[in-house]
Amino acid sequence: MKPKMLRLAFLSLFVLSLASVSYAQPALIEVRDVHVKPGQIAQYEAAIKESIAFRQENNFPFAVRAFQAEPDHYRYVTFLGDWDGRDTIREWFAPIVTGEPPDFARAFSEATVSQAVSYERSRPNLWHNPEDPPVTLNTAGAIHELRLYPMSHTIRQVADLLERFAALYEAQAVPGSKFVWQQSVGSDLPMFTQYFPTADAASYYAERAAAMESMGSDFQALLQELGPLLRKIENVSWTSRHDLTYLP
Repeated sequence: MKPKMLRLAFLSLFVLSLASVSYAQPALIEVRDVHVKPGQIAQYEAAIKESIAFRQENNFPFAVRAFQAEPDHYRYVTFLGDWDGRDTIREWFAPIVTGEPPDFARAFSEATVSQAVSYERSRPNLWHNPEDPPVTLNTAGAIHELRLYPMSHTIRQVADLLERFAALYEAQAVPGSKFVWQQSVGSDLPMFTQYFPTADAASYYAERAAAMESMGSDFQALLQELGPLLRKIENVSWTSRHDLTYLP
C-alpha cells in the first residue's frame, strides 16, 4: 500500500472528520462503527492494541471506549467534551500524519471493510443515574442500546416523554443507570439513544423486567404515549471490550 493510503488508514483509526459541522454543543461523543473482514479479526484486534499503545506513548487526550456487537462489528466511543475536541484531535495528528505511518496502520486497513461515524450530545435531563448503581461504565460487561427514532415533527414530544420516564425511574428508585443521548450528526436522524450499563447481555432483560414491574401502570401508560410518536425502534447489545479501550 502506498504511504499516502497508509497515512489515511492510520488517521481513520482515530477520527473521521465531518468538515461541514462547525457549530458547538456540550458533552459530545463521537461514535465510530467498524466492520471487519471475518477472517482477519485477530489481525484487526492486534492492530487496535498497537494503536492503544501508540496513544499512550503520545498522550492522546480523550478516552475511547470499545464495544463489540457481532464478531465483525466494533464500536468506539470517543468522549470529545464538545466540538472543539475535534480540533484538538486534528492538532494532535498534525505532526504524525505527515510522516511515515506506524506499521499497524497497514494491518488495520487490510482488515477493515467499512467505517461509519456519528456524533451524539448528552441529554442529562433525560438520564437516570443513581448515586450508587450496581454497574457502571467501568464495570459493565455489556451496554444495552435502545434507539428511538421519532418522526421529524415529534422530537419535542419524545424528549418530553423521556423526561417523564426519567422522573418515574427516580420516583421508583430503579437501581440501574440509564443514559440518554441525542444524535446530532448521522445517517438516520432524528434519533435518541438510551444506554443501559449491565453485567452482561442477559442481565439487561431481567433488570428491565424488574424495573417495568416496579413502575407498573405508570410505565405502561408512558409507553402507550410514546409508541405513536416513533417511526422505529432498535435494540443492540454491546459487549464491553475493556481490553480495546483507551483511557488517558
